[in-house]
Amino acid sequence: MSEASGDGAVTRRFGGRRRPPPGALVVEVEILVPFHDVDSLGVAWHGNYFKYFEIARTELERRMGLDIPLLHRMGFVAPVIESHCRYVSPMRFGDRGRCRAWVAGVDRKLTIAFDLFNETTGKRSAEGWTAQVALDRDSRELILEIPDEILSRVMAAAGDAGRGAGPG
Repeated sequence: MSEASGDGAVTRRFGGRRRPPPGALVVEVEILVPFHDVDSLGVAWHGNYFKYFEIARTELERRMGLDIPLLHRMGFVAPVIESHCRYVSPMRFGDRGRCRAWVAGVDRKLTIAFDLFNETTGKRSAEGWTAQVALDRDSRELILEIPDEILSRVMAAAGDAGRGAGPG
């Protein structure tokens, strides 16, 4: 099944789940659900899934050579402007999971996709994505194209998503 995004990019889904495009750098981080992440029922509060995505996204960007301090030195900031999470099965206090992140689309924005798997239950817990744009660090003005010094690093990690095959 494919789903078009507002900017014309195509989201490719396989059995309802996104998969990394061939050749993409995929980063995986371990998650242990702490007590302060859960509600009175012992279930991870829904907003914390974005925190788990953020941990994976930050590691992916670090591995691409685009961590926050370097972006600042280059004169840019890259805020998240859109985010989505599809909840599949809950994470609970003490559950161990792994969150994977990869570049899913590159155009005027950078789209990172996520897959959160609960190792304790053996079930997928969530999938989602975030989109980021480049802003000038000082003026905070939107830069309409991803700057070349960022784009070259992203393309090296994007696999087929860098060739127009990824979701947006």
